[in-house]
Amino acid sequence: MGATVKISNLETRGLPVDLDCEQFVLGGVLTDFGRYWHQVADVITATDFSVEKHQLIWAAAETLMREGTPVDRVTVFKLLAERGQIDAVGGLTYLVYLDEGMPAMPNLSAYAIRMREKSTLRQAIMACQANIEMLSASGAGPEEVKAAEAILRKIADSTAKKRRLVSIGEVMRGEGVERAENRATAFLDASDRPPGTQTPWPWLNRSTGGFQGGQLNILAARPSVGKTSAAVQIVAHQIAMGSGAVFVTLEMPKMDITRKIVAGLAGISMAEWTNGELSQADRRAVASAANAIKDANIFLDDEARATVPGIHAALLRHMAEHDTRLVVIDYLQLLTPTTRSSNTRTDDISEITRGLKLMAMELDVPVIALSQLSRSSAKEGREPRLDDLRDSGSIEQDADIVMFLHRVDKPFIKLIVAKQRLGPCGDCRLIFDPRTTLFREAGYEPEQ
Repeated sequence: MGATVKISNLETRGLPVDLDCEQFVLGGVLTDFGRYWHQVADVITATDFSVEKHQLIWAAAETLMREGTPVDRVTVFKLLAERGQIDAVGGLTYLVYLDEGMPAMPNLSAYAIRMREKSTLRQAIMACQANIEMLSASGAGPEEVKAAEAILRKIADSTAKKRRLVSIGEVMRGEGVERAENRATAFLDASDRPPGTQTPWPWLNRSTGGFQGGQLNILAARPSVGKTSAAVQIVAHQIAMGSGAVFVTLEMPKMDITRKIVAGLAGISMAEWTNGELSQADRRAVASAANAIKDANIFLDDEARATVPGIHAALLRHMAEHDTRLVVIDYLQLLTPTTRSSNTRTDDISEITRGLKLMAMELDVPVIALSQLSRSSAKEGREPRLDDLRDSGSIEQDADIVMFLHRVDKPFIKLIVAKQRLGPCGDCRLIFDPRTTLFREAGYEPEQ
């Protein structure tokens, strides 16, 4: 968003604040009240905003809603004028700025949740400061300790999001849910549902119906079988589909990922490119492919020591401005856990996979996380199983779909769907081209 908000007193005191999220929430509500209000109203209150002007704007919107008056920047402006609060919120200019050019966001609740988290942290910090003063006072004793504990417990209890139970009839009518596409026709006829994110392989698309928003999908393989190449090919396929994607690469630099995408689209040898052995025709093909995708809605992140909360926060900001239909993470065992109290690697992976699943649900986007496999299947000369997932913990529990790549007779790689919550398991054969590092479905030739 173009303008900025003056730094608040809370920020100058070093307290947690996310002004971008506050602006997004207010801008969304003023842009399309009917669409966004129900997503955020049960998550936050006026006191969760860190800036006074934001608190006043939210309070005005709440008043209009209770009175049955349409809520937009004009009606909010009129009410603020009646209350003598126009100058306090920065005038009409600021109200216009909040919703001007606001991108469509399918899940504004994720921003509200982050706002609520910051608000809770501020409350806890200020409560701790007050408790220190109380416990440091002369004559403080066990009663003050109990009082301090009660204050923090009250704050912790308030973090639980209000839950609304939705009847099965509402689900079928598409009411009480955030996806506008989920209508009765979609319930009765699967063909009316929005298509999932597609892959380059027709069998997998038919088997899964495409990857859906909110899904955590695992693609696992032993080293050197091609899981990164397969993930890169899925992301490159989004360019052809006109869809946006984010690739979080923790194993390869983003330049290498970009080169793999370009090489695949150009149909040239990655090894020859790396060794500087491209022919003139290949060079022209690379230049053409690079020019074709330079404006593609594909974004890369190769920051070291990435955490799930850090990726989540980055995606919140990114998706406010860019349509994103897919997030790929290569690979989950390289993510850094945020809880250092765990005793085992299994506990670390459990935290990571649960965080990825919650991120997928809150952002309403499919996440594909690559994973390593243990050596058991290779040692025993068999296909991989769910219990071969390395440091498995809750990988198979949190995942909606688990897929394996398994090397069989050259040039075949078997793609196995070992788990799928809403569909069948099965497998198909892919042919791996080591020259271009691309997979194609055996027996299927793409249209020219």
